[in-house]
Amino acid sequence: MRGILRKIFRNRPFALTLRGRVLLYFFILSTILLTCLIPLLISFGLCPMPQKEIGRALDSYIISYERSVSDQMSSAAARAILLGQKLSEMIERTLRADGIPFSRVSDNPVEIGTLENKSVFWLRNVLLQSDCSASFVILDATVNSALPGSGDSRAGVYLKIGHITVTEPVDPQLFLVRGQPGLSQRHKIELHNNWNLEFNVRKLPFYRELLKAAADNPDAARGYFLSGLIPLPGTWEKIMLLSVPLRGSDGTVYGICGLEINSLLYRLTHRLPQHEAKGLLGVLALKNETSGGALLRVGSGFTSGTNAGQFKTPVDFAVSTGTNFNRYTGGDLDYVGLDRPLHLAPISLPGQSGTWVVAALTPRDRALSFCLKRYAIIGCFFLLFLGISFVVSLVLAHRYTSPLLLGIQRVREGGATDSTNVREIDDLFAYMKEKEQKLLAQQKERELAIGKKEKAGHQADITPYLTFIEQIKTLSRAERQVFDMYAAGLNSHEIAGRLNLSINTIRTHNRNIYSKLYVSSYKEMMVYIRMMTNKDGQEPRKNRV
Repeated sequence: MRGILRKIFRNRPFALTLRGRVLLYFFILSTILLTCLIPLLISFGLCPMPQKEIGRALDSYIISYERSVSDQMSSAAARAILLGQKLSEMIERTLRADGIPFSRVSDNPVEIGTLENKSVFWLRNVLLQSDCSASFVILDATVNSALPGSGDSRAGVYLKIGHITVTEPVDPQLFLVRGQPGLSQRHKIELHNNWNLEFNVRKLPFYRELLKAAADNPDAARGYFLSGLIPLPGTWEKIMLLSVPLRGSDGTVYGICGLEINSLLYRLTHRLPQHEAKGLLGVLALKNETSGGALLRVGSGFTSGTNAGQFKTPVDFAVSTGTNFNRYTGGDLDYVGLDRPLHLAPISLPGQSGTWVVAALTPRDRALSFCLKRYAIIGCFFLLFLGISFVVSLVLAHRYTSPLLLGIQRVREGGATDSTNVREIDDLFAYMKEKEQKLLAQQKERELAIGKKEKAGHQADITPYLTFIEQIKTLSRAERQVFDMYAAGLNSHEIAGRLNLSINTIRTHNRNIYSKLYVSSYKEMMVYIRMMTNKDGQEPRKNRV
């Protein structure tokens, strides 16, 4: 540092005083420490960079978000598959009992009514036991095949929970959205405002592909299909359907069944946390890997958050992988975030591409604003630290040099004539050295006097020793075992090895032994042990405790 100062003040017509040098030294030292401290704090995570902080927040949320969505979807899928098995068995038993093959169910309102009536029991039970908004069964049959549009009309039952305001409503009200109207009175279920007799499967593009997959592959009946986002006709709702094919033991495909999750229930179930980088968006969507990179189709599934309303139609986001988070750009929209594969295995149908993922996104401009605020805070902290360092350096320089200069002045007034390149310090050192020798001599004399008094006191007063002997009886069995090994000349590590205990346990015993025997240290205890065993000659080994 002296060389640095010489370079700074080379060829200057003035020289720094002692106080100025000390002030400059302290200030430069503080600046160097701060310059080294900030990178260390950042590297150890104690002062995280804004980008890392955003990345950690997104990563923490995406992990819990993926677990939450997976739990809901897995539970719904398991219940939908079980519902499919029960309904398939019920349909097969009913048709066998009535002696009617499934190919003759169409144009047979009585048989369709019987199947729908028996389906209500299973649909109601699974709906009330699951975290879903509706349950349904679609039979691959129609009441009147002669009507216009009957090719896309299919019979079935659609039960829906109305007025969802919480994730687990108590005694929810059920509505009949699809099915024969007699079911409403028979099962005391109100008709929905958008009730219709049958389903229009033209609005379910996966319907026929799922039936074909079930007909070609028996294992498909033990799987499920997760649809994309579907607008519910006649309502503001958007839904996703977990659909399971209904397949009899002879390979006949009766239709499909499953559960519905609507957008409101999804948002209530997967609420977003509060974070300084506001505008957080939770996404369940399909992600496609292409030759040009990855595309995230936001809007193909559910979204939740304050900006969810702008994704009324799917938007393809190009994904650019980053260090702490990814960047998602699509049209005029620019987001940063992370995505994570959803641990589900739905049936893949022809024409469906991509995998289901969950993502946590936040607008890039808000993330940049968050980073700028944090950088401003760090800059203010840096400037504040420099200001405080200068004031502290000034105070320390004054307090340090004032006594020194005063002492030098006194030495000079006392007649000191020696001089060096740093005359004041040399004078002070000479004076302090002389005083130190005197003080050392006086201290040595006091120590000898105190040692004689302590020795006489130890010889005259054996009360502490008698107390020590008496208190040995208060030691526990384990403490007495450790005490005896100390008396035998073992150290703490040897005792720990012989008793098969950790060194921390031995130290705990030591503290208890000292407390009970009224000694303050190992050396004091060993003095009494030597007195007790008459061992005065051999010095115990080091590192006892």
